[in-house]
Formats: sequence, C-alpha cells, structure tokens
Amino acid sequence: MPTSLPAPRLGPLLALVLLASLPFYTTLAQEDPDIQAREQLMKDLGKAIKSVAPMFKDQAPYDADAVRGAATAIETRGGKELTALFPEGSLDAESEALPTIWENWEDFARLAEDMVLYGQALSAAAGNPRTTAEAPAAGAILGDLAALEPPSDPATLAALSPNISFEGLLKTCGSCHSKFRKKDEK
Repeated sequence: MPTSLPAPRLGPLLALVLLASLPFYTTLAQEDPDIQAREQLMKDLGKAIKSVAPMFKDQAPYDADAVRGAATAIETRGGKELTALFPEGSLDAESEALPTIWENWEDFARLAEDMVLYGQALSAAAGNPRTTAEAPAAGAILGDLAALEPPSDPATLAALSPNISFEGLLKTCGSCHSKFRKKDEK
C-alpha cells in the first residue's frame, strides 16, 4: 500500500510571501503625483508662513529681507501653480481636499489668486513701517481689514503695512482651508 506524504503546509509559506511583498504593493498604492505635488506645495507654503510668523507676533526680530523671501515663495506658488495641482476628481483616501473645490471652482481659484496678491503685497510692503499708526496712508487706503480685498494696484501695495498684508494672507489661507480642506480628526 502506498504511503501518502503529508500535505505541505502552505499557510505559513503564503503568509511569509505576502508579508515580504507588502512593501511592493504599498508602493503601488501610493498617492497619485498631483496629490503628492499639492501636499508638498502646501507644506512649502506653510513653511514660508511659519518662517516669518514669529516676527509678526513680536516673538522674533523683524527682518524685512526674510519677509520678502517668504512673500516671494508664497506669491510664486499660489494662483495657477496651485490650481493646476487640483485636476477635477483628484481625490483619494489620503487627500485632505474636499469635493467642494470642484463644486465651487471659481471661489477656490479666486482664493488661490488672492494668495498671489497678498504675497505681492507683503513683498512690496516688507520694508514699510509695521503699523498703520506709523504709516497712516495704509490705514486710510485700506480701511477695515475685515472688508479688505487683496490689493492689486502697485501704489496700494507699496503703501501697505506688512502687518496688514500678512494678516490678509493668513485670512485667505484660513478661508480656503475652512471651505475646501477636511477637518482634522484629532
């Protein structure tokens, strides 16, 4: 009578093969390039803002050249460069973008352009006095910050207090995040 050989135990072997191939499949499932690029752009913008924020909170000495550098980084990454990274439907589980971006594209694109304008304003105003008390023309030109639209006129940009430009930039970022970014689940 023939003796039967024991059936091989494939379970542990299969588990080992699957575990070894996990990095390969994880790489395949990574985010698409648009999402990776826009996440990097947002990190770069955040880094530029955070590099000068302590100056506007009087927690660090004010450096007009550093403010200009950050403002240039912001203005060159906003507008069309930012919106180009949001092709319609570019969502996945890892994306923090909400579908409302594409439902309200005009508003999203306007905020991206506002970022450029406030970046230009901050760059142009970096060497100006920092308060409207020191630069009364800036207050007279702009009035209440709550009603402020980003200025595009070079003379207005040059007359601004950098504090007003920076606050307008922060309000633009905050408005975009509150409308078009998933809330943190902490």
